[in-house]
Amino acid sequence: MKRYTFLYIAIVLVSLQGCSSNDDAVSTSGSEQNSAAGTLDSSSDISVPGNLPAANRARQFDYAMTGVTGETVIARAQLFEPGTQTPQDGHPLVVWAHGTTGISNACTPSASFADFGNDLVINALLTSGYAVLAPDYEGFGTDRIHPYYQRASHANAILDSVPAAHQIAGINISDDWAVVGHSQGGHVALATARGTALPAYPLQAVVALAPGTDVKPFSDRAFEAIDQKIAEGDTVNAIERLIYLNVYGAYVAHAVAEVDPSFNPKSIFGETIAELIDLAVTETQCQQYAFAVQEAIQQHFTNGGTVDNFQGVRRDWYDEPGIASRLATEELGDESQSMPLLILQGDADRQVPVAATTAFVDRQRSLGTDVTYEIIAGARHGDVVRDEFAGALAWLIEKFPSP
Repeated sequence: MKRYTFLYIAIVLVSLQGCSSNDDAVSTSGSEQNSAAGTLDSSSDISVPGNLPAANRARQFDYAMTGVTGETVIARAQLFEPGTQTPQDGHPLVVWAHGTTGISNACTPSASFADFGNDLVINALLTSGYAVLAPDYEGFGTDRIHPYYQRASHANAILDSVPAAHQIAGINISDDWAVVGHSQGGHVALATARGTALPAYPLQAVVALAPGTDVKPFSDRAFEAIDQKIAEGDTVNAIERLIYLNVYGAYVAHAVAEVDPSFNPKSIFGETIAELIDLAVTETQCQQYAFAVQEAIQQHFTNGGTVDNFQGVRRDWYDEPGIASRLATEELGDESQSMPLLILQGDADRQVPVAATTAFVDRQRSLGTDVTYEIIAGARHGDVVRDEFAGALAWLIEKFPSP
């Protein structure tokens, strides 16, 4: 029996340290609201996070958005203003769409800003003169789970936060705006581009860094990459990809059940992961579920198991009754976009398969979308933020200038 040395892997965008549940939850608990989507519910000044030295002022606000099942719910966002001189038309606005944190309240970004690794991009944007709007997304801070990778929910969290931000007293931001997102946030950014336009607030540009795209081809390309790495003898690489598939797969399954309560999230998994996935909803510390998956997969391979006999997410999971019809309404790449897109993707990314991103870009280009696409040699998932954001920022400034 071959034994594998297993290194602990950062499952989400960054390694989180002790992020706790949000004690200052959204007051409405996500229940149905009378306010129209895009309406400001409340706002307050908050202390500027210590890891955002480029921010001059910070606000936190709750706003009404159209939820995943069509009702109006309350969500939360933060708005950071730069210390640069204010242009006549206000600071140009960029919405930052964060990467995967989880789906439980323990992973609410605004509850513990410093823990979620958003400071590099936000500081760079602020330093360049942009105001930065950072929504939590639907479900966080409420009695519901976050509906992960549900296209309309992702788009509405952004599209409804923009007009609400303009209703904050004393705010000075431009009507034009752009959106930048990484990983899940890349999916959010692309969903926003495909969403309903805001005539009063024209979207000027979209930047998607190592984005999640349509989940069916994403899953197929991920399994193909796992098979390739196994064939090459790179088992550690394959194991890491398998971990991510089972973590993200649980988030997607729970999100589908949030829309369709008759769907059983456990139905797309083998026994090992099916026994764990409820932890994704109930975890009180970020990454509890992710590390439970990691430990299960580590034990499986230590005991001589293989990818094919691991009881995790099935290769044909998207054919399960109750989920196939839902996925048909979730495509991102089936319509052209009217604003320019920049997509950066590392070819060594173990979370987002480069083949899936390339297929999405090819489809968008065939539909006439203006896509600038760069594959970064040797870059892994977080590298496109840590090492390549300066180039993305230069592209953004060209398409949507800062003062």
